[in-house]
This record gives sequence, C-alpha cells and structure tokens, in this order.
Amino acid sequence: MKFLLSLLLAASPFFVFSQSGRQEIPLKDAREIFVFGDLSGVHITTGGTNTIAVNHVLTVNGEDQQELRQLDIVREGRTIRILEKKPTAELIKDKFPGGGMNVAHGPEKKEWGDYGGKKVVAYLEIVVPAGVKVSAETVYGGLNARGVTEMPMAKSKYGVVEVVFAANASINGLDYESEYQSVDVTLPANTSGNLHLRTTFGNMFTDFDFPIKANMDQAGHDHGPKSQPIDAELNGGGKDITLRAKYQNIYLRKLE
Repeated sequence: MKFLLSLLLAASPFFVFSQSGRQEIPLKDAREIFVFGDLSGVHITTGGTNTIAVNHVLTVNGEDQQELRQLDIVREGRTIRILEKKPTAELIKDKFPGGGMNVAHGPEKKEWGDYGGKKVVAYLEIVVPAGVKVSAETVYGGLNARGVTEMPMAKSKYGVVEVVFAANASINGLDYESEYQSVDVTLPANTSGNLHLRTTFGNMFTDFDFPIKANMDQAGHDHGPKSQPIDAELNGGGKDITLRAKYQNIYLRKLE
C-alpha cells in the first residue's frame, strides 16, 4: 500500500508543500513559471540552472506560523504554477483574534513603532534559472523582480509592481498592472515596442526618448482628474508594452 501511494504521488501533477518554508522544485522540462501571492509579497530573482528555490515566510508577532502557510505546486505541461493558498487574512484573524493587523510583505526590516496589533511578516522568495519565462500576480503584497530575462505579465491589486530586467532580457511584449499602487519598470536601453501607458489619478515618468501620441479626447473634465493616456513607439515599435496604474504613478526607466 505504501509503495502504491508513492507511485500515485510521483505520477500526480499536483503537490502541496506546507511543512517547510524552504523548497526546491526540479525544473525538469518546464520552460515557464507562474507565481500567485495572496497575502504575501512576491520577490523574484534569477540563479541556478535546474531548480526553482522557494522560501515561504510567515511570522506573527515574531513567531513562525508553519500551520498557517501553504503552497500548491502544479505542473501543467511545461508550466509550473506556484500558488499561495495560505496564509489568508481571515486565517490569521481567526487564530489571533482581537486588535488590528499590520503586514510587512518583504524581508526588509520594518519599524513597527508603537503599533499594538498583530505584526505579520508574509512573503515569498523565488529564485528561478535565467532564461525561464516568469509571470506573477499578487493580491495584497507587492511584486518585486530583479534580473529577469523574460517576464510578460505582472499584476497586483493592492501592491507595487516593480521589475528590473537583465541587460540581455528578451522583451517580447509586456502586460503590467497595479490597481492601487505604482508600476515601476526598468528596461534595457535597446528595447523596442509599442508603448501604452495608462493612469487615471497618477503621473507618468520616463527617461526614454520617444514621440508621444496622446489621445486628448480621453482627458477627464467632469469626473475628477484623469491623466492623458500615452501611446508611443519605442525604438521603432514592436509588440505591445502596456503599463497600467489607476491610482498611482508609472515609472518607465532605462537600464544603466
């Protein structure tokens, strides 16, 4: 029976890791990774050759909460999906009732001050081999990626989206969005594409040079402040590079 169970687990495309915060996932023939963070912030860097390194951190008031964190790892063809099922805000509130909850979504030291509620640290660190395509989405935490070579999609509802590409990155179209925070993207200087920059209440900043085609008809007059959308060809144009940040700023930077 144990042998049969082992065979079934080995054959299944679906795995759950909840015992240890650190995992190594064999890349095998996978060529694409999708990461989903619910409460946690997601931090992606590149390194290694044949494994994906994952570190899932959750502490409440300085204590590790192993039973409140869970990742589902799913292989679908040549794609690996890393999905955060726990923690959720509801689970933490149920186990630690009373008071508010302040969440740090990354490894940076946070100054809590005199805050008297629950002090939560929740984040995912993912190290992927260079050359593997990565996409990511978060709900409450931000999304931070450094040194990636191919990252076509990055979205967050409440967090910042900040991506710095490697100098040899392949930019073959981007779809980036944060509904409530800023979008900050650094691209190689020779990147080409059709830019589409959209923000309703924020501003847009860039050190790239390109002719701007602004649709003046979309400027707001009767429904609060609205920034004009920007459509432009970057280095001759190409695939669509779309950056959206409804309430905050868009930063498009040139890699030095």
